[in-house]
Amino acid sequence: MAWLAPLLLAPLLAAIAVLALGRTAWPARLALLGSGGTLAAAIALAARVERGGAFPAADGRLRADALGAVIAVLIALVAFAGAIERDAERPDGAPRKDVAPGSARRREALELALLACLLAASFADSIALAALALLGAMLLAAGRLGSGGPAATAATARPLLVGGAGATLALFAAALLAHAGNAAGAPDTNISGLLAVAPRLDASAIRAAFALALVGLGALAGLVPLAAWLPETSVHVDSTLAATLSAGAAAAAFVPILRVHALVAASGCAAWADGALALAGLLAMLVATPRILVQDDARRLLAWSGIAQLGFAAFSLGLGTPLAAFAGLLHLLLQSLARTAAFLAGGRLQAGIDAARPGHAGGALAGSPALGGAFAGALVALAGLPPAGTFVSQWLALAGGFASPLPLARGATVAALVLLVAGFAGLSFHGVRAVLGSPRTTARLAWPLRSRVAIGALLALVLLAGAGLPAALSTLIEQAARGVQP
Repeated sequence: MAWLAPLLLAPLLAAIAVLALGRTAWPARLALLGSGGTLAAAIALAARVERGGAFPAADGRLRADALGAVIAVLIALVAFAGAIERDAERPDGAPRKDVAPGSARRREALELALLACLLAASFADSIALAALALLGAMLLAAGRLGSGGPAATAATARPLLVGGAGATLALFAAALLAHAGNAAGAPDTNISGLLAVAPRLDASAIRAAFALALVGLGALAGLVPLAAWLPETSVHVDSTLAATLSAGAAAAAFVPILRVHALVAASGCAAWADGALALAGLLAMLVATPRILVQDDARRLLAWSGIAQLGFAAFSLGLGTPLAAFAGLLHLLLQSLARTAAFLAGGRLQAGIDAARPGHAGGALAGSPALGGAFAGALVALAGLPPAGTFVSQWLALAGGFASPLPLARGATVAALVLLVAGFAGLSFHGVRAVLGSPRTTARLAWPLRSRVAIGALLALVLLAGAGLPAALSTLIEQAARGVQP
């Protein structure tokens, strides 16, 4: 627990400090310190896992492994970038005049508590614990929604309903896994304990458990059939919370799905588990891609793009080949970073646009060459164009699919490629409209230095990944991929 404690306690202690000490500009500054400390702890933990392997914590309730470490670094990066953006709401760092100090404290405390819940879900060794942590995250997100005005208050029903339904299905899955584990004499009913007796587990019970987990937790991640809540919710929140839900929360909810997938595969049902995961990913792409083509609202466009790319990552991980599994995890990581940069840059652009519908941006480059260029770079990464690392991850995943000995897998890879091309066309069309043309306002769009550093760093990470991954990160992703495909 010595390695996990700083990671989980940093955001909680910062949230307490925000509520107790937050005055004037302090809430955003304290949140920045808390999220920065969380990122440092996540990187330290990832280095420890990469060198020494997985280890249990909190009496076996948590387990720090490569998959959780990769996702924890991603979540912490998204939260840290969001905290920088909120701290830079005005060039002088002061709080906005339309946000009361009490509201600012509440907002930052909820963001930090949400960060802690997502991290706990990433390391939970129990589906029940992961479901409860994600439900807590949805409740906190609803609390943030409720502080944004009448329209946002009405939108709180979406994460509450989806969070409750998804967590309930996941708890049923946990009950089935516990029943199968008790019948097989497992030392405990956590995922690691069930893996020890995986060949003796009842196949019907764990298949049903995976199906329930895939639907329930998939709803929280943004997979079909309950995916529409995420784009609709993104419209009613600020850009930082939209990025947290679309990138951080989606990745955190995806982790327990992959843990149950690994358990089902280890029990001798690998083909069934891979097929179910690949089918869920392909369906997500099939549902999201047409909405990308017709969507002209910036935040809905980014959210539906995130659903399609999460679906592609799930599809890649379900192909059953080591190369595709590695590429799927890499794609999930890079797409989430690029989408966070797009949400943050797009939020700043929309804040300076005087239009009846602020989601409809135009003339970004003319209004602010630097900020418009950053938004364009994020769209390039989201579309999977070189030199972005997302191009490499897509290419590796498709190569892994075409290398599969199964004709069905190769045919499904062709379908995924067609959907990727269609999504690229939609993003390109709407991206050109947003970036080029005449600006909708003559006001100067402010872009503080620290916001430039945050967004620029996210884009730099995605671009550098196209040239090559650091050895330690590549090893960590390989370890995570082996855990998903035992």
